[in-house]
Amino acid sequence: MNRKSVFALAYRLVVTFVGSIGVVGHLVQKLMNRPPEQSIAGSMVDYISYYTIQTNLLVVIWLTIAIIYWKRERDHPILRPKIKGAFTLYISATFIIYAVVLAGLWEPQGADRYLSTISHYITPIAFMIDWLLFEKRRTYQWKYAFQWLVYPLGYLGYSLVYGKITGRYLYPFLNVPVLGWGGLTIRVAILVVFFIVLGCTYIAINKSLGRGQRTEPG
Repeated sequence: MNRKSVFALAYRLVVTFVGSIGVVGHLVQKLMNRPPEQSIAGSMVDYISYYTIQTNLLVVIWLTIAIIYWKRERDHPILRPKIKGAFTLYISATFIIYAVVLAGLWEPQGADRYLSTISHYITPIAFMIDWLLFEKRRTYQWKYAFQWLVYPLGYLGYSLVYGKITGRYLYPFLNVPVLGWGGLTIRVAILVVFFIVLGCTYIAINKSLGRGQRTEPG
């Protein structure tokens, strides 16, 4: 049992605890503040429809499984480098897009302010640090940058269908009635390029670190 392994466990326990506060706290706030005409089921669907919530859930699930499988001889499939790289990319997008685009569009108050800080800043940055410290070196392939687009593009489709059905578009850069299809197409193209560039950045970093510790791609 080496020190790095013990440190990884302790670090992940803390991040999982904090990340869970964000995920559960947002759900509690959503249910407590739902409009009278909205059902509990409808409120929960609304809650889980946010990209921020989904990516935070992915991170908490990954960390929980990593803790459970700590020191086991065989890892869970979700712990493969390819999957962790994908989750790191997605949660990094949560942090970057919120910090650059969305943070100035609203001012959360009370508990929402602290929960927003956890979900948009603390959990994403903590998981990015986990990736930098503990991810297996030189395990990534360039094709991952395109394979990792499956979830963002799937979320895009879901978000548009959700907006069409409910009349509520959860993010301003996906608001078809305001932007029009031409405006939406431009923004989607920008997002696709953003995800590819960010994914390639992670792949390049992974390839450049630990050159004497090459392992098989995950």
